[in-house]
Amino acid sequence: MNALRLEIELSPCSDPPPYDQMWRGLLFVDGTLLNAEYSVDYMELVKSAIVEGDYYILTCGCGDSGCAGLEEPIRVTHDSGRILWHITDPLPERRFEFSKDDYATSILEFLRRVQAEVPRPKEEWDFPFGYYGFLARHLDWCVTTLDTGVIVGTGYENPDYDA
Repeated sequence: MNALRLEIELSPCSDPPPYDQMWRGLLFVDGTLLNAEYSVDYMELVKSAIVEGDYYILTCGCGDSGCAGLEEPIRVTHDSGRILWHITDPLPERRFEFSKDDYATSILEFLRRVQAEVPRPKEEWDFPFGYYGFLARHLDWCVTTLDTGVIVGTGYENPDYDA
């Protein structure tokens, strides 16, 4: 079995204020960093822990995987307590096999660390973590979703969503 690990990193940011530093997640499989050139879509990662499907877990810092040149999602399947990844983009093509329990636990522990360490902004759009458009309420959605194992609307489905 492969081991999934996520770490939080604080780094300088070249974007204009209010950002002079950003927190980002580092996604490792067996100690190898997978997102050196990409951001992680945490909502896609969380959904992949609950139901199989095609997920753009790797994305651009703007939140659009196509902008990062990623045209194929990661194929995620669930089988007998395992979560399998088939990555064809970015190359090289790879396959990983994770324990379903360890996978979900690693993600949840990481997201709870983010909740504890990344300051909540006064203005919702100033959340200094993840990719552009990932908000503190989306982080909370991720934690609740993993806690309950139930995927409910994220708000991305409705452009007028403001809860």
